[in-house]
Amino acid sequence: MSWDFGAALTGQPLNTWVASQTAVVVGADTTFGTGISISKSPTNLEVEYSVNSAAFTTTPPTVLFNGDGLRLKVKSSSSASTQVSVQVTGVTSDTFSVTTDAGAPVGNSASNEVPIYLPISPSIRLLADVAQFFGPLDQYHNPLPPVDLRDYLAGAGLVPSSSEIANNSAVPASGSIDLSDLKNAYNFFALDEMPPLLALVTIDAGASGTFSAENFWVIAGTKGTGIHEGNIFGSPPFHAFAEWRWTFVKSSEDIQGSVTFEVKVNGASLTENSGTWQSGWANHKNCSVKITTTTNADQEVYGQLTLEGRYIHNTSITVSNTVTCNLVIISEN
Repeated sequence: MSWDFGAALTGQPLNTWVASQTAVVVGADTTFGTGISISKSPTNLEVEYSVNSAAFTTTPPTVLFNGDGLRLKVKSSSSASTQVSVQVTGVTSDTFSVTTDAGAPVGNSASNEVPIYLPISPSIRLLADVAQFFGPLDQYHNPLPPVDLRDYLAGAGLVPSSSEIANNSAVPASGSIDLSDLKNAYNFFALDEMPPLLALVTIDAGASGTFSAENFWVIAGTKGTGIHEGNIFGSPPFHAFAEWRWTFVKSSEDIQGSVTFEVKVNGASLTENSGTWQSGWANHKNCSVKITTTTNADQEVYGQLTLEGRYIHNTSITVSNTVTCNLVIISEN
């Protein structure tokens, strides 16, 4: 028996079903056929099987006969530049492997940017679904009414070009375009690097009252410091597909007397290191870290503040940035 599931496939979209060519059985026992065994890498790889053009099923065949055709379908990795494979063994063996695309850096080098695959069926008829993923959006980040499909040419302002995301090389950059051309297209979301901040407050040694030091981050919804999502050309359309969380961890402190420490996200208190994932970019637009005291003395609190984002349809796709957060009050003569 010989097998041929086709050449190894590379540059494939992340977390996507990819099918092999059909391997035809020859050389098996004419009466009993040949038994089939399956080996997957990784062992939890999702694989489906189709015998003689029947519907794909997760149950592999146990016996095949001469002339039978077997086709495989595997789920590609959710990580870039990662190979998955399935080996089918009868009298001889053949392996079908799929490697995901390495992607391409997007925007400036200080950003942590992740391409996100657009899982659109070739038969999709709703341009509004594409608009929700690539824009355009109104001022409240809701999709505007469908626009001309030609606005989704790669590099035309909504869909990143192949020079920005290598995966988009199949999206036409000029001429005509069809909805099916946007199958396997990518967008991205990102967290620009946030600057470390030092809140340094100086008070007179003889002063009385309430003293505080506060760091405050305002996160923009456009490319720049903080969150930016979507294409690098216009308004960010990715808010509906992401969720976010802030967390803060103290690294050290040197405090005297009674000192109140608080972290707030959009005005709501956050317990140290207890951030929870929430959808809605507007719920995470700002974060403050603050110490307050009535004790006139040197006060120091040091820690790290982290903002994370993840893709709601595949939570293993994440971005994050951590910033040093130092709060200092100095009492001096």
